[in-house]
Amino acid sequence: MDEPISDEPSGSPLNLATCQRCSRQSPQSADRCIYCGAVFPGRLAQPRVIRTSHVPEHTHRGVGWLFWIFTLILITNVGVSWFLRTQPDIKPLPEPVVRTAAVALTTVEIIDTILVLVAAIVCARFIEVPSGIGQRRRLGWILGLPLLAVLLLTNHGYHWLLLTIADVEPEGDQLLQSGHHQMWLLALMCIQPAIIEELFFRRFVFDFFRAHTTVGTAAFASAVMFAAAHTGGFLSIPYLALFGFTMAWLRWLSGSLALPIILHFLHNLLISLNELAPT
Repeated sequence: MDEPISDEPSGSPLNLATCQRCSRQSPQSADRCIYCGAVFPGRLAQPRVIRTSHVPEHTHRGVGWLFWIFTLILITNVGVSWFLRTQPDIKPLPEPVVRTAAVALTTVEIIDTILVLVAAIVCARFIEVPSGIGQRRRLGWILGLPLLAVLLLTNHGYHWLLLTIADVEPEGDQLLQSGHHQMWLLALMCIQPAIIEELFFRRFVFDFFRAHTTVGTAAFASAVMFAAAHTGGFLSIPYLALFGFTMAWLRWLSGSLALPIILHFLHNLLISLNELAPT
């Protein structure tokens, strides 16, 4: 014999609750009657929680410090670029001119180092290493040297194209090619930038943007700031942005600053040694 069809929800009476308005039964897990919508006594529907990206006040202060420090770094780099352009245009450069330029570069690098150390003290506790970083650590180290080779070839090809379009002869680094204080200049061009620039742009700037956006956007933002800080080579900004983006991406893959610092050092060293190579 067929059982009567009921529009009541199936289930054990122990799992059902009776609505005081329509007297129908609804699952106990529900906050409201599934038929008339009445709220069960003592079981008000919970408001929907809307998650927002809340940035604490102290983080705002840390980010303010970060961008003020970037502005000061930018100002010091503009200043040294202007100073070097005021030096006598003599080929080869005499030793006093090279020494003066080396002292100026050393002074600026000391100032930049102090500024980044201030960022490390003030901003590091506000800008945490983002989650997910270093999940492909081995891949990052495997790709490091091949990508460095690609970057060096891109650097050569890009500047060759610029010189070809402008129809001008390439000019080498007069400071290095002067023959004076070469080890001092190599240290200024390779060691400090590799450590300090990676610490600032790939640790603080990249990690800050990564906390609020995607990896690609964070890498792009830090790369643009990195390129803008190199005020001595305006036409090189597109390549510098590409270099900065690659270093940020490798920092994300490897999970540490060691890989971009090593590659940055090798990049600058190889380019500097190429300037010293006999033509």
